[in-house]
Amino acid sequence: MAFPIMKLAAALMFACPSPVPVAPAGTALLQSGEVRFHTINEAKDGDTIVTVTVRDRRGQTIALLTGVLGQWAEDAWSAHIPLNVTNPPGDLGRLWGGTINVRIDPKGNDSWAFTFHTYLHFSDGQTADVYQRQLAGVTEDRRDWTTIIR
Repeated sequence: MAFPIMKLAAALMFACPSPVPVAPAGTALLQSGEVRFHTINEAKDGDTIVTVTVRDRRGQTIALLTGVLGQWAEDAWSAHIPLNVTNPPGDLGRLWGGTINVRIDPKGNDSWAFTFHTYLHFSDGQTADVYQRQLAGVTEDRRDWTTIIR
């Protein structure tokens, strides 16, 4: 026979919803973000799907973008493209040491040479400005480019 207190604990475990995660006081949460691409000398095809994934240093996805996004000409900047913030949102304290991954999924062959600028806006008014200055290149054979957030 189970002890009465154990029965009560088991009943409460199933009756009470899980607590909603709350950030510690003073933690800045990700509110919004956007990315811009500068195509260098290999234009992205108009039907190639681009996925941008922002992860914190624990590997948790905190922002995401997936779409065709159109064709981008050589030696030109794209418009600011909004990122979708995940739920729960990431916090600024765990951003450094995270990554930004850019992936292409082309229909057929595509090569794209670019740099990119990512802006992540936090609830305390700070903006993390991540600029990939080094030339990045992706192709149908090497689809991913990952940058460490420093």
